[in-house]
Parts: sequence; structure tokens; C-alpha cells
Amino acid sequence: MAKKIGIYFLFGLVFYLIFSFYFWTISYGHAVHLDKKNHCYYNLLSEGFLSGMLNLSIDPSPGLLSLPNPYDHIKNTPYRLHDASLYNGKYYLYFGPVPALVLYIPCMLITGMYLRDHIAIFIFSFLSLFWVLGIFLFLKEKYFQKTSYFMILFALFIVAFSDVAIYNLRRPHIYEVAISCGMFFLIGAIYFLCNSFKNDKPKIVMLLFASVFIGLSVGARPNFVFMGILLLITALKVYRSNIQVKSKIVSICSLLIPYSLLIIAICVYNYMRFDSPFQFGNKYQLAAMDMSQYKILDVNSILLGLYLYLFSPMKINSNFPFAYLNADLPAYLKPATPYFLEKASGIISFIPFLLLGLFTPALMILLSKLKSAKLEKIVFPKFELLIILLPGLINLLFITSLNGVAQRYAQDFAIYFIMATIFLWFYFYSKTNNILIKKVINSFVFFSGVLSILFGVALSIMGCYEGLKEQNPHEFDKLSSEYSFLSEVIHSVAPLWGEY
Repeated sequence: MAKKIGIYFLFGLVFYLIFSFYFWTISYGHAVHLDKKNHCYYNLLSEGFLSGMLNLSIDPSPGLLSLPNPYDHIKNTPYRLHDASLYNGKYYLYFGPVPALVLYIPCMLITGMYLRDHIAIFIFSFLSLFWVLGIFLFLKEKYFQKTSYFMILFALFIVAFSDVAIYNLRRPHIYEVAISCGMFFLIGAIYFLCNSFKNDKPKIVMLLFASVFIGLSVGARPNFVFMGILLLITALKVYRSNIQVKSKIVSICSLLIPYSLLIIAICVYNYMRFDSPFQFGNKYQLAAMDMSQYKILDVNSILLGLYLYLFSPMKINSNFPFAYLNADLPAYLKPATPYFLEKASGIISFIPFLLLGLFTPALMILLSKLKSAKLEKIVFPKFELLIILLPGLINLLFITSLNGVAQRYAQDFAIYFIMATIFLWFYFYSKTNNILIKKVINSFVFFSGVLSILFGVALSIMGCYEGLKEQNPHEFDKLSSEYSFLSEVIHSVAPLWGEY
């Protein structure tokens, strides 16, 4: 009993620390509260919904509508609502409506107040960690019993502080709201899919929730429509299971019908706005370029995107917070066509913990040939690894095919790679009974995990546009002064690491 209380206390302490840092990040050192009036895009969309409309509750400027071509990104600059979609004289959002439906509208109806974007991102990002913890506990209970609770706690720290979500908390806007909402529902779906087969026999309620959650993730991030493949893989697992035909039919229907209905609802929503079920509004977006002429997807961008999102090195120097995103692009990689480029660094450079996943094939071969490894016969949960890893791979392929790079989009795939690597860590630790090998693996995990956490915190402080330094100079200078001794140490070791 005392042991259980101690474990609950440690988990509570970890979530308290994560909560505190996340909350500090979104607050910029200032108070966080609801507003009597807030004109962030999702509040405008919520007002529109509550008024029985699908458009935003703000009308386009007469100056914009009087332009010969209102989509001319140069001439519409003084008038446009940036990144809103203009169609038939009304403003719409190409971002999914789900955040408005599950957070912004309930906040309005319950409190009579308006939710700020940074609070919404905080809620989605923090609550996502409970799904993550649930997945780790499931893996421990069903497959990797030798995994300790301290390992799970450290794994939770790695996810919380090295994932791109912590970076996006520093720049709270509509983009990050949609991204964090999609992550919340997709990880929740993975949790339900894992637990659907906790006792090998599919649980209908879990399958239903998984289907609904994946559908809702598409309503936040339309590119998550490809996550429907997780439901097909699960349906195949149900079909091949040793249960009655009637149970198979009910289970497969529970998987496919809710998701299909939500996709149909999204298509109807699009048709009612843009007269096309497949148009989300990107074509009519008022951006810093003419989106009607802009090629959003380009397979020729994939190699460049892979380099930037996976391998592009971050910058390290002696100035607080010591780690920065890379704004440089090698000359031999510069695209021939117009390419949107923000500061970006590869996740392997600032999440070195992922190297364990990259070295997995070599490690498996090495362990199989070492007689001293004392390998134990345990089940390798292929299904669970597949549904954790596949979203990251699919999203990476989609994101890298976009004709541009922004670090915030790495949140669509990074967390799934981190979780898959943690899965492999649990597996290797449980597979071998050799104490020395266990210590070597855990030492690498601890060292790379701590580095990943430190890099993640550093990048979250700076963000993309000077972050905390611009938002709260006093707070930034205070922190910089407190860690000035590290600047001196780094400068003494590498004098050339100077000004950023």
C-alpha cells in the first residue's frame, strides 16, 4: 500500500512539474485568464457557429472586396485578415473546426468568456500526456513487466520536454491550436486502439472511441485523414482474431462507421462553405503569397524536407539559452522553385534520444549473437509498435512534401517517433537478463534523454521569433543572468561559439 502511494506521489509530482513549466511557458511571466472579448480566429469561428453561420463573425473590409483581385497578396496587405479564407465575400477558416467545437464554444457557453489560444494549446498539450502515460502503462502491464515505474516517469519527461509541443507553446496562434488538438485526439485514439485488445478479445467501447477520436483528429488537422489506415489495420487484426463472426462484424463496424460518418460530416461542412467536399479553403487563403497560384504539395520537396526536419543541425553557442534553430540552408540544397522557409532544425539533432531507434536493427543483431546477452523469450507487440510508429511516418511523408518548412509542423510526427523509441527501450530492457547490457542501454537512454530534454527546453525558450526574449525581456534577462556561469563554461571550452 505504501509503495502504491509512493508511486502515485511520484506521478503526481512529475505532472506538477510538467504543468508548471508548460503554464510558465504560455504565460510569458504574466497572468493567464479568459477574456471578455477576444478576436482570435477560433473565437470568431465560434461566434459564427453560435449565430448559425459557418463563416467567421467578422466581415471582410470593403477595401479588400473592391480590389480587382482580392487574392493579390501585395495589394490586399492593408485589408486582409491574414491566413483567413475569402470566398463569396465572407471569411472562413481552412483550419479544422474541432478546436472551436470542443473548447472555444463550451468555454463561451459555460463562462460567458472567450478562450485565449495559448490556454487552448496548453490544455491540448498537457492532457495529451495522460494518453501517453496510459500507453506506457499498458505496455508495461501486458508486455514489458520488467519495466520499472521510474523508467516510465523518465520516459514521460522525455516526451513532455523534448517533443516539439513544448516549442509550439512559446508561439501560441491558430496554427499551433490546430496542431495540438490533432495530436490530442490522435494519441488518444492510439491509447484506445492499444487497450482494445488488452485481453486479446476486442472491446467495442474502446474501438468506438478510437474511431471517433481519429475522426476528430481529422477535424483539427485535415492531413490526418490518412490516419484512417490505423482503423483498417485494426480491422484486419479483428478479422484474423479467434472470435465469432457476429463479434467480428460488430467490432469492424464499430471501427469504421463513426470515422466514416465524421469524414462525411467534414465533407458536407466543406461543401456548404466552398461548394466542394474536398476544398478546405487553402485555395482561397489570404496569405503572404497568392495561394491560388501556389503549389502546396511537391514531391520534389521531400528530400529537402527530410533533411530539414530530420538532420539539419541546430546551433549551439555560449549565449543563453545555448541552443537555437538553424536559419541556414546549404547552397546545394536550395530549391529551384519558391519555397517557404522558417528556422528549422532536424529532430535527430535536438532529440538525440531518437538515435536508439535508428540503431535498433544493429542492436537486435548484436544481442542475438551475444551468448552472454541471456535473451528471454517475450512477445514482440508488432501491432502496438505499428500503430504508434505509422502516424509519424505518414505525417513525415506528408509534411516533407509541402512546399515549405516550419518547425511547428514537426509536432505532427516527432512525438510518435519518440514514443516508438521508448517502446523499443522497454523491449530491449525486458528482452535481456544481462545486467551489464541493461546498464549500458539505460546509460545511453539517460544521457541522450537528458540532452533531449535540455535541448527541448532551450528551443522552447527561444521559439522561432526570439520567443521569451521578445515577449518578456525582463524574464529573459533574469534567466540569462542566473545561468551566466554556463555561458562562461561553454565559452572557455569553445571560444568560437560566440554571438548567435
